[in-house]
Amino acid sequence: MARLPRPAAVGGVALLALAGPVVGAAPGASAAGSAAWQLGFLHAADANRISTGKGVVIGLVDTPVDTSVPELRGRVREGLRLDGAKTPSADPHGTGMADLMVGSGARSGLRGLAPGATVLSVGTASTVQAGVNEQEAYGIGWAAKHHVGVLNLSFGEGVCTLVIREAVKAAVAADVVVVAAAGNRTQGDRGVDCPARLPGVIAVTAVDQRGRFSQVSVHGPEAVLAAPGVDMTVVGPGGRLFKGSGTSASTALVSATAALVRAKYPRLKAPDVIARLVQTADDAGAKGRDPEYGFGIVDPVRALTADVPHVATNPLLSGQSAVQTSSPATAPAASAAASGGTSSAAAASAAPTSSGTAADAPAPGATAAAAAPTSSGAGTSTGLLVGLGALVVVLAAGLGSLLAVRRRGSAPRR
Repeated sequence: MARLPRPAAVGGVALLALAGPVVGAAPGASAAGSAAWQLGFLHAADANRISTGKGVVIGLVDTPVDTSVPELRGRVREGLRLDGAKTPSADPHGTGMADLMVGSGARSGLRGLAPGATVLSVGTASTVQAGVNEQEAYGIGWAAKHHVGVLNLSFGEGVCTLVIREAVKAAVAADVVVVAAAGNRTQGDRGVDCPARLPGVIAVTAVDQRGRFSQVSVHGPEAVLAAPGVDMTVVGPGGRLFKGSGTSASTALVSATAALVRAKYPRLKAPDVIARLVQTADDAGAKGRDPEYGFGIVDPVRALTADVPHVATNPLLSGQSAVQTSSPATAPAASAAASGGTSSAAAASAAPTSSGTAADAPAPGATAAAAAPTSSGAGTSTGLLVGLGALVVVLAAGLGSLLAVRRRGSAPRR
């Protein structure tokens, strides 16, 4: 499934290929406005006048983030390295997702949708290898234990292993808004991937600049929300610019919107945040919930301003009937302080054990690289999924580009 891709030569990963010369604007040029088209599409300026996400921590289980790039300085906490490496990652995926969510635009002009929020990075491996599924499961549990209000999972695969299911279940129970990429048809996915299709999770599909469902994205009955995911430009390692398409980027934008809501309404629990996102979405496609847009395209301004009734439980745990799609009439059950308080998730961490189950375990040190637990279970046969669309590396000097596709395959599908 799902990540703004990375080049490789074997293991079901597409080869690196030249895409032809690109005449690119230098970072910080006025072209940044058109490059970050999603901000205008989502009325980010209006939303950020209400909330910037300040005080909210977004957990990012992804490839390690380059915290040295100007756009992310002071905005990303290096929580955990599970890939066993001690050097910076060259994979652009995690850095790009962080930029879409909290980027300052300091050098490139490319701002994130929730520039006041903080990303807690949980770095996982970027290659197809045994144990990656366990890394991601451990990272999900560790992030939930460390008080994230939102959890961004821009990855997936066809098979839901036990460790992933239990880790996500624990995160949902811990008052975390869990957001995951639905998957990409361009990478071979044919239905909504895991963990996006798990109960309680916001599964995100992609739309283009005109709000049309993108053929890069999968569709399915588990779809919950849609967001921009076509021709997305992000900052990657070393400050280089990357451009690509896929539901990874769409997921990051929904996660950022959830952070905006949690900052404005710090007393809201995750079920109310999810209900607010769903009930205020712009209903596109067939009326009501449909397999392409889910309940609609995420609308940050309406999510921050509409009156939405309180819900007692996560509406995505109870089925479609539990989610109202008509215009709500009652006021939100939380204070409207514009950027106060953090949203905490106080539950146990679901750390994988050697038997393939989840259990509480102490997390490794906050900034030290750690080798992920390995397992003899099914997770070892599903390497690291990737490949949310084609990724174009735009060199900082604007001299050229490389098409790099990264995907994670599972044995039954590849």
